[in-house]
Amino acid sequence: MQLKKLEWQQLYPVKKLLFLGAWLFCVFIFVAAIILLVRDGNRENLWLGILCGIAAFVMSCPMIKYTRISYHCMPYFNRIFTKCELEELVKNEKFYPIENTMDKKVLGLLESGTHWLYAGGRLISKDLAIFGWAEGSSSLNGRAVTPVLFIYMTGEVIKIDLGFKIHIKEIENYNQYLWEKFQIIPRIIVGEQREHIVNAFARQFQELKENLGLNEKELVETILQNPEKYRNMYMERLPDYIKKWCETN
Repeated sequence: MQLKKLEWQQLYPVKKLLFLGAWLFCVFIFVAAIILLVRDGNRENLWLGILCGIAAFVMSCPMIKYTRISYHCMPYFNRIFTKCELEELVKNEKFYPIENTMDKKVLGLLESGTHWLYAGGRLISKDLAIFGWAEGSSSLNGRAVTPVLFIYMTGEVIKIDLGFKIHIKEIENYNQYLWEKFQIIPRIIVGEQREHIVNAFARQFQELKENLGLNEKELVETILQNPEKYRNMYMERLPDYIKKWCETN
């Protein structure tokens, strides 16, 4: 899997340049306004300079954060792994369309590999995901898109907008596919317990870090090496009705 190619397909390098360019433009206008004020006493463009200065200040942290991300196509993982480590994680991964569940026009939006799922230009770890589903959406302007959500063992919630609306039958098929193939539990079972589950997973992850004496990155690497062991551990933290559903389906 070529992450660089995937990044360019989603135009992330271009977005970085545009973001950086907008910030530099605001800085330039601010500095120019100050120079004109000090040198010539020109106050005509002072307010514009002040506004651009405020904009540059507000944009600074988001701009630095956005441009420093190595691969936007790997949410969560891009915060704790280096660029080379991310490339190594998906080095031999090959993705195939989920042909039995999807209409041909959306085959390219949802694909499956050995350890990763491809959804709307992003990669999701099968080994770290406990819950996952596509859900229906509606919009008053008729531009609704289908979001796909996953809950990791870390308590991290990954949400991806596919940029395309998938019919309800295909959503049901995809959710069923996630459960039958990878034991990733669908939303219909989560119900109103989502926040409770996310918090429970975050606490479990923190406890594991403390008990094993590992940092976040080291623990994620450990889980990826033996995902079934930790999946069973997390399943024990789920509400009884979810465990019962998993046992009978």
